[in-house]
Amino acid sequence: DVARACQRGDGAPAEQPIAELRPVPALRGFLLQQAVERAQGVRAVARGAREGAVEVFRGIPFAAPPVGPRRFQAPEPHPGWSGVRDALAFGPAALQNESPLMTLTGWAAGCDPSEDCLSLNVWTPSSDGAKRPVFVCLHGGAFTNGTGSQSAYDGRVLAERGDIVVVTLNYRLGALGFLALEGLRDREGGALGNLGLIDQVAALEWVRDNIERFGGDPAQVTLAGESAGASSASSLLASPRAQPLFQRAILQSGHAFNTSWPEAMLETGERFMHEVGLPPGDIDGLLELSVEKILAGQQALASSNPDSAWCMTFQPCVDGDFIESMPIEAIASGKTADISLLAGTNLDEMKMFMLEDPAVFELDEAGLIRRLDRILASPAYLDRDWSRPLLERFRAALPEAPISELWWAMETDRRMRLPTLRMLEAAAAHSSRNYSYLFTWPSPAFGGLAGSCHAVEIPFVFGTLHNDWAPGLVGEGAEVDRLSDILQRSWLAFVRSGSPAIPELEGWEAYAPDTRTTGVLGAECHSEKAPLEAQRAAWDDIAEGRDRWTLGRLARHT
Repeated sequence: DVARACQRGDGAPAEQPIAELRPVPALRGFLLQQAVERAQGVRAVARGAREGAVEVFRGIPFAAPPVGPRRFQAPEPHPGWSGVRDALAFGPAALQNESPLMTLTGWAAGCDPSEDCLSLNVWTPSSDGAKRPVFVCLHGGAFTNGTGSQSAYDGRVLAERGDIVVVTLNYRLGALGFLALEGLRDREGGALGNLGLIDQVAALEWVRDNIERFGGDPAQVTLAGESAGASSASSLLASPRAQPLFQRAILQSGHAFNTSWPEAMLETGERFMHEVGLPPGDIDGLLELSVEKILAGQQALASSNPDSAWCMTFQPCVDGDFIESMPIEAIASGKTADISLLAGTNLDEMKMFMLEDPAVFELDEAGLIRRLDRILASPAYLDRDWSRPLLERFRAALPEAPISELWWAMETDRRMRLPTLRMLEAAAAHSSRNYSYLFTWPSPAFGGLAGSCHAVEIPFVFGTLHNDWAPGLVGEGAEVDRLSDILQRSWLAFVRSGSPAIPELEGWEAYAPDTRTTGVLGAECHSEKAPLEAQRAAWDDIAEGRDRWTLGRLARHT
């Protein structure tokens, strides 16, 4: 298997191949070898005004196409190919419906979707055999959208600036990646959901076996992700198969509480089969279902998801095999103590979704209490009113905030910040290599109403600020560039050393419950002990231990 794998920054192919990929039967994946007639000095130039050079390998398959009889099966090694295969174009995105939010922000997949989607992309300063740190990024998208080829995740700036190897990848999404049915688990090569996660591990195994030939070090792998990508990474913390494949993890706006019990995903699986007109046990019918029917079933299921206030339509589950326990339990038991963590959230996470909930701007106090009663199963849980005390504490912490702002602050805490902090607290009991951040830069989107919303930090991390879509999401100018510079240096420091501390963030110590030291990243960057402490403390009596699926059942049936 040969991949001609260099591309200039302007998109034109280089005149000579930089490197070749050839199949090696003894290895899972492919082995990179230097081209016999390598052209000296041919490199890929970073896009835009940035100077420097990277080699770019796009669309490298890391597993066999999961199509036909391989649909709903764990990924298998790619059979390889003969002759020369260009690695100049991104591979197809995983099958997915259009996302209005991604279209609105300019983050649409950009590649035609296909079941044959298991490919990855590599940015490296040089495929010279040097052992550089490796940064593997899992895209977000609620386990139903996204791709590793989205321009926000372009790895060229990070690879050049940090002298690291950057890898992005695709994994199966929606029903094809996370549908849980007993009949699917019983098939040869089957699983109870989690196929999208198993795809991610297959990519990490490819990295282990091949990345050294791209100039990377398989013993210095940081697994990063945003949103569903971060939740994926936290789920992999609870996977014995995945744990040896990375040494550090960066979790941006995702945490260890977005994994379900199997009962939840089995119920979702039955509802999906109803939407596509099949009995729950009709696996043969499922294998023959058209992709159009599958996507239509996903859309209908998402539109009627009764648990949307607590969990995503499709998400990982504890299957007792690939994921042995809830990720938070694995962390709390010390099983992940050897893996350094950098985890955090944005100040106004949930404002990204305000277009899906315009009624929030008309809320009065009674309406807010009704919402809180529902999402907290209050007073159904232990006959206790959780809602009014919580509202009183938030009013004390944010005395000038209107009702809508209180709602967004509470939802950001409930769905993002509090689970992340509780995850870090659990990790801190066994390790002093865990760090917390809070991103506060406000987006100009929606006339400034979006605040520091979900996903706004991604282009700062990757240095993809100058795409056409970026100014409307992050703004532009010297302060934007300065903040991007700080985030990149901090993330790169963590990738290299396990600590994100840099001179601008002096005193950014490991997270501990008694100090809660946090790197605050925004118009002003500094380390701070216990930021937003009054809001955090307001949740002390509301235990995240009530898993979200059970909480949803309490709310739905009372």
